[in-house]
Amino acid sequence: MKLPLNDLLGLHAEDISFHTPAHNGGILNGALAAAKFDITELPYSDNLLFPEGVIAESEELVSEAYGFCGKSVYSTAGATALIHAAIYARAPYGAVLVYGNAHRSVYSALRRAGAGAFRYSGGDLGGALRSSKAATLVITSPDYYGNELPLDKIKEISARSGADVIVDASHGAHFAFSPKLPDSATLYFDTVIHSAHKTLPALTGGAVAHIGKDKEEEFMRAFRDVHTTSPSYPVMASTEWAVAYMKVNGERLYEETLDEIARFKEKTRSLPIEVKETDDPTRLVIYSAEAESICLRLAESGVYAECADGEKATFIVTPFNARELKRVAEILGAFPFGRTKAPRPTPVAAEGLTELTFGTVAERVSVRESAGRILYEGVGVYPPGAPVLLPGEYITPEKRDILLELCARDDLSLVGLEKGGVLVLK
Repeated sequence: MKLPLNDLLGLHAEDISFHTPAHNGGILNGALAAAKFDITELPYSDNLLFPEGVIAESEELVSEAYGFCGKSVYSTAGATALIHAAIYARAPYGAVLVYGNAHRSVYSALRRAGAGAFRYSGGDLGGALRSSKAATLVITSPDYYGNELPLDKIKEISARSGADVIVDASHGAHFAFSPKLPDSATLYFDTVIHSAHKTLPALTGGAVAHIGKDKEEEFMRAFRDVHTTSPSYPVMASTEWAVAYMKVNGERLYEETLDEIARFKEKTRSLPIEVKETDDPTRLVIYSAEAESICLRLAESGVYAECADGEKATFIVTPFNARELKRVAEILGAFPFGRTKAPRPTPVAAEGLTELTFGTVAERVSVRESAGRILYEGVGVYPPGAPVLLPGEYITPEKRDILLELCARDDLSLVGLEKGGVLVLK
């Protein structure tokens, strides 16, 4: 495997440091195993915001691994920084249409970019693009639960309307490394964002944007505005290693992973749960009225699912935890089913085309007094973080009642509501 960044950091691991960061290789804290690689921009280490040396070489290898003809850009501030950069780069061209559910970072980027924005959910994407006159379309694929959008059809529809496309493929960084997984979005679009740490063996915060050559300059200008000037070299090195490792070993590893998932399904077939078929077969979503209790029981045994969301327990299965599914099956086999009542349904964002009105000055009002105001911050369940009521959305009396219902829920982890209050535009 070619690992230019990892190799270079290893060569300098014993250097004497009179520069940031101040931990000087982590000599006082044995828990900082990666600290000897935690450096700053030095004569040999390149600059993430203006890469010309080892970082640029490393990013080129990532592009090759994904079969992408363009520039790949590391982020050590997660996919959020890349989503902001992509939207900031496109905002001057006109309105932005968000299709379906999106992470809250999409809406915060639209607010800060001052972009005209719409959100659409439904079956007529072409009509929504025409009505909104959007210059840019933002899609999320796969979603939190492993569901894919029809990327080939969306490519055709967006091309007919002349809209550029930004793909938040945070949960699909692994698709490129096995023919038994869905197509990577990099095969269809030239602005694709992968959150490497979600499904690849990379440190938290590791992410990559794949940007077409004709968009590289404007993206990098926006990227330099939002990304820290002190990137984490261990995070970059871990992302480089993860992509290189999966390029070499991914096909074999995912064969083994899918076999483990099949064995798990067979072992749990007689239990009163439903394992949903998803487009991403490594995203294990178990439906049960007792999903929350199941996750709590697993946690008591030191086994942690990604989340419990209403009647869904979601597990991110990778080649590095798949063998532990047998332990999950054992715990489920001993679980006392039938003791928990069915969860109340979670509200979902309304279908149709919604125009969003953003502003930067907010105030908190009680939910009961919020009708007629415009939401500043979205309200929803976290995880997954997709708003039920959107930032910039006008609060009708009916939507106010949804907020009141959410306030009364003690079975959900909510964002955007606090002490019966909600942020609205001032």
